[in-house]
Amino acid sequence: MLGGAAMSLQGLTLSFAEKWVNLSVIVFSLIVVFKPSLSSIVAIGIASFFAIYHGYVHTSEIEVGANPSSYIAGFLLSTTILHGLGIALGFLYLAKTDKQTLFKPRPIRSFFSKAVMK
Repeated sequence: MLGGAAMSLQGLTLSFAEKWVNLSVIVFSLIVVFKPSLSSIVAIGIASFFAIYHGYVHTSEIEVGANPSSYIAGFLLSTTILHGLGIALGFLYLAKTDKQTLFKPRPIRSFFSKAVMK
């Protein structure tokens, strides 16, 4: 997201940015529903690709006179909090049910799980 924000502040144009953001919702929904086996590189690539557009769109909406650094820090912090809440809700769900996992282990998820569990 930071990369997209920087592009926006530099005046670079990303064609169809809002359409890419809309498409990201569909793509991530399909990934959640169908649970394809994605390598870490592919998963990171998809997330990074859409993150650039998200950051670009957020920063293109900055109001005249607003402090760009504070604005960017705000949406990055908000994004971090939302991701953290999602992860916390997932762990809460696991704690309240007899399930061992929310999903079948995949390379990216396995890496993340090991990093969080340490």
